[in-house]
Amino acid sequence: MKTCLYTYALILVAVQLHASDPVKGLINDEKTNVLQFCKTFAPAYVPLLQTHYSSPNSWARLVDGKPSSIAFNSNIHSDLYREFETIIHESTHKKNSEEVLFVCPENAFYTTADERTLINQLFKSEKIGLLLPTDVQERVFRFKTYVGLYSGVTSNQNGIWGLLDEYTAYQNGCRASIMAYDNALLKGDTTMALTCIEESVKTYFAYYEFRLFIGAYLKYAALYHPDLYNNILAFTTLRKAFTLNTILFETNLYNIKNTKQRLKRHHAHIEWLYNYYQDKYATPTQAYMQPFQEYLSTFSKPFESEYEWAKPQHNMAFKLR
Repeated sequence: MKTCLYTYALILVAVQLHASDPVKGLINDEKTNVLQFCKTFAPAYVPLLQTHYSSPNSWARLVDGKPSSIAFNSNIHSDLYREFETIIHESTHKKNSEEVLFVCPENAFYTTADERTLINQLFKSEKIGLLLPTDVQERVFRFKTYVGLYSGVTSNQNGIWGLLDEYTAYQNGCRASIMAYDNALLKGDTTMALTCIEESVKTYFAYYEFRLFIGAYLKYAALYHPDLYNNILAFTTLRKAFTLNTILFETNLYNIKNTKQRLKRHHAHIEWLYNYYQDKYATPTQAYMQPFQEYLSTFSKPFESEYEWAKPQHNMAFKLR
């Protein structure tokens, strides 16, 4: 079962429904509407939705541990604006597997048979709790949900591979929502643009959290499972996917910070929201990452030059528009 944390003032977790899935005909009509929306506002993601669409009506959110259905109506514009980022997030999960990681529309990374064998040898991510003080675990917004003790989600159960699955889902959701924001402004739809940038702002700090989790995972492996750590360093597909995903996420952060002033009279609201999440979650998590920076750098630095095209200075025009 895949889950994703959807950020408001509360922790909202989307979980897959089974018995209450919508009937196929309704899903097809809904999918047509979402694809048309995507084609207009974030066309790079159309192929993903064509093959791996995940409907909000096949999820439930857990709020304080209780499931709550989405009741998504693709004919209502506000529903499309609000749910689009999570649709891309969950559709990324649906495409990801032990055989492939969908990092972006330009790049999916495919594993070898030997690499898939290694995935099944990874320890659970909850082990990183031994490297993080209790107060840090309590302050990091997504810790309990994704790497907490006994957490049943893939980011815990599948170790660093599961962490990267979640890291790519957050990055893609955020990126698609920023694309939609940009195109909505170009078309003069301020209401939609405001909703899309709000959703991006509510999730962007997952960048810091999953880098913290992955850095701690690498350090724990180096300290307590050195042979496995060496095998992880030889896992080229994983390292390249992590490197590109990080650069794309950093481009997302750059674009959020440098485009929100275009909302004119709504700028102050987005600025306040951004600063709230920055001060409450992003900045503290950055500080917690310090003991793990060496491991993160070792993991990604050899591959960074391959992905210059994804860095902010090359990616500001939303080329996939």
